[in-house]
Amino acid sequence: MIDNGEAGLLLPPTGDANLFAFYLKQLAHLAHPLAVPHPDRAFDWIAQMPDMRGGVVVWLTSGDANSFQGALGSRELAAAQALNKANVRLIAVTVAGAGGPLLKDGLPLKNAQDQVITSQPAPQRVAELAKLTGGVATQTHTLPKDVAFIRQAVHAVPNRAPDKNSAKAQRSLHELPLMLAWLSLLALAALSLGLKPLNGFVARLLRPNKTKPPIAAFLLVATHGALMSALVAGLSFAPSGAWAADKPNHTAATFMSRSADDAEVAAGNRALKAGSYAQAQVAFSAAKGYAARFGAGLAAFRRADYAFAVDQLQMAVTLAHTPTQKAQAAFNLGDALTLAGRYAEARDAFTYVLSIKPPDETLTAAALTNRGIVQKMLQSFAKNGKNSTRFQGHQAAK
Repeated sequence: MIDNGEAGLLLPPTGDANLFAFYLKQLAHLAHPLAVPHPDRAFDWIAQMPDMRGGVVVWLTSGDANSFQGALGSRELAAAQALNKANVRLIAVTVAGAGGPLLKDGLPLKNAQDQVITSQPAPQRVAELAKLTGGVATQTHTLPKDVAFIRQAVHAVPNRAPDKNSAKAQRSLHELPLMLAWLSLLALAALSLGLKPLNGFVARLLRPNKTKPPIAAFLLVATHGALMSALVAGLSFAPSGAWAADKPNHTAATFMSRSADDAEVAAGNRALKAGSYAQAQVAFSAAKGYAARFGAGLAAFRRADYAFAVDQLQMAVTLAHTPTQKAQAAFNLGDALTLAGRYAEARDAFTYVLSIKPPDETLTAAALTNRGIVQKMLQSFAKNGKNSTRFQGHQAAK
């Protein structure tokens, strides 16, 4: 899989070594340079490919920091977890050195505000995704070293060859009723048309028992019906068949959904306490409700993905049931907004914490302090015309 930060390319599994060089030449002719890569989609597709079970994905990426932020970054974490469940390891190489401006035709690209668009590699994010799959990651060195790294990582993967026999055996099992039904149908047709070889065989077979031919024909028809029933049953329960089940029990489904959410939240809390913030974010993102959104916001905050933290904590404020929950979510939202450079909104978040009744004394004091710090940062920004990213206020997300 190749991803140069501008366009992505998923190479099909193949033993043709020349295919890699062929597709590598196509990168320059793909999407516009400002197109956002979506490695999460490629990871999801790979996780669904049976032939990739127990295999590896070699990912060459620019590791642009912008591609790991916000909702896209969260989807990438979930997709990496899907690879892990499919027993597919990710071997990643960040093929980028120092960051710099994006160029087109030798000139720097600019955004709508006429600012130069820069790209900064984030190899730690690439390594984070690889670690979720049980794989490894590195930054590019010389070509021989990169090749040696990939070879060593691939050879370290156990059971690399996918097992195709089980799928073929399962498919053959469900094809058996069809074959038997067709053979029975051909035999019945031959008997009905009066083919001499078959009639003679049936007569010799039934003569010792003095059974009349009409009874034999009846037995053959009954056998044919039984085999056709087996055919219907086999296709109904085949992996690709549709089985008409009863209407779902919505009460049981709701209970199971809540149980699954509770399990994901519990797993997220354990990962959060253990310092595994990427795993925590994946677990929280798979659940619904206030606890899940609040936990996902804290995990993203710890991963310094402030854009996603803001998104999750805003939803947590909306989903909160008690004043304490609202205050906790709003306070951490203020912290995330501050570190995202959105000072005016951060001030509003801390002001909202102060307005919640009944007040939480600890959060109220911390919110008052943080609001004062943010207010000074706003005044400094207005005076100097330069934004500052330093923020050393109280933090409740611990």
